[in-house]
Amino acid sequence: MSSALYLLEFVRARIQNQKISEDCLFLNIYVPKAVVVNGYDPLPVFVFKHGGKYEWGSGTEFNGTFLALQGNIIVISFNYRLNVFGFLSNGEPELGGNYGMFDTVRVLEWIQTNIRAFGGDPSRVTLGGESAGGVTVDIFLSMSPIMRNRRLFRRGIASAGPHLLRGHKVFKEITINNTLTIASLLNCSFPSGQQMVSCLRQKTTREFMSAFYQYKGDSVFSANVLLPYGDGIILDEEITDYPGGDVDGLDYMLGTCRPDSGFWFGVAGNESEPNIEIAKGFTKGLVEFLYPGAPDFMTDVVVFEYTSPDKKSSHEAWLELWQDLFFLAPAWEHALLWPDNSSVYFYEFVHKPSFSVYPHYVNGASHMEELHFFFGDVLDSSLFPTKPTEEEVELSKQIMTAIGNFVRSGNPNPPSPSVSSSMPHWPRIDDVRRQYMEWTVEMTSANVKRDIKPRKMEFWNVLFPKSL
Repeated sequence: MSSALYLLEFVRARIQNQKISEDCLFLNIYVPKAVVVNGYDPLPVFVFKHGGKYEWGSGTEFNGTFLALQGNIIVISFNYRLNVFGFLSNGEPELGGNYGMFDTVRVLEWIQTNIRAFGGDPSRVTLGGESAGGVTVDIFLSMSPIMRNRRLFRRGIASAGPHLLRGHKVFKEITINNTLTIASLLNCSFPSGQQMVSCLRQKTTREFMSAFYQYKGDSVFSANVLLPYGDGIILDEEITDYPGGDVDGLDYMLGTCRPDSGFWFGVAGNESEPNIEIAKGFTKGLVEFLYPGAPDFMTDVVVFEYTSPDKKSSHEAWLELWQDLFFLAPAWEHALLWPDNSSVYFYEFVHKPSFSVYPHYVNGASHMEELHFFFGDVLDSSLFPTKPTEEEVELSKQIMTAIGNFVRSGNPNPPSPSVSSSMPHWPRIDDVRRQYMEWTVEMTSANVKRDIKPRKMEFWNVLFPKSL
């Protein structure tokens, strides 16, 4: 079964009602047990924002039942406006964009007002997300004026999240240019922004989507996207320091898969040999997107660093390059920059699921595969082409327990030494010890690692920026 076909079947199994509407701001609330409303022991709340490049996805992709039960927390997922409905913008007030981000703010506001009715504690809300959802977590934790002025959550969990923020300087330009192109395809090009908006409002959903995909094409990676950008409300217009603003005391759990870039395996060519020119072109696109202004020769430097003759197989070399560039290096840098008086925990999920449909050279977990363990999907074997192993079920329970502990207290470890746990102690990361947790099916003290890929992290986070 191809990865695309498997993903389609998984989503169909999860999303029973496939009606699509711009009126999509719905919440799915999972409560682990009968609770006493306004009782003395309200439950902490984990709010999860799905990924999908701000282009596709649904809050029902992952069921929160198992996580709520195992972690003894309330789990909430939600929909938000996507694509042309969530991020179209000409940079002017009448079409300001960031609507999908404002939807997230509205969800958090609703939770503050209403979660007590479900037995939840509004003072213990954690915002989580994966990929584009993880980008939102990073933005709202550290560089969002609207969140800085009224803190609607106190902890964050981001999986494969901070990568996009390196390209934030060109987000506005990209989004505005793409919006104008889409408007042109819809015959709505006018010098006046108000005229353009009036014209766009006459178009149907089908016309919008047709114009978007006509422009975007079917490329694996493309700058033809619509993104959240610095409007001075959702995201700071200028980001000079990370993390910006007052983040003291805000706890953060973040990490990636290895190789998170496995979902791009098709770019690396067929089973026998990668298409070098395509892979180089893809790398150049990533570098230009994440490092605006990088000189062309730096792409050659990057390719040399990862694909010199003494490296392992070509497939693995390219996938490692893309993982480090797009996911791992930004996340590692962000974790180390977080203030010392906050609890920050870093992980790398490396177990390749027994039910993975990726090729043999994708040696580890690919993008989104960790979520099957974070949400306990592996406890429901009907979702997968092959039955998950008992070891995978146990790993999932360990991870869900850690998430529950973190949502409850800001610490993924058991609340006291007297509480038995099969998971090794997970230390906070700091700039000296640089410790992190490696998730595998055999969890021992050896899974606590130190200083992840130091040469590569130095290359991306110190040396490469000096070329800009």
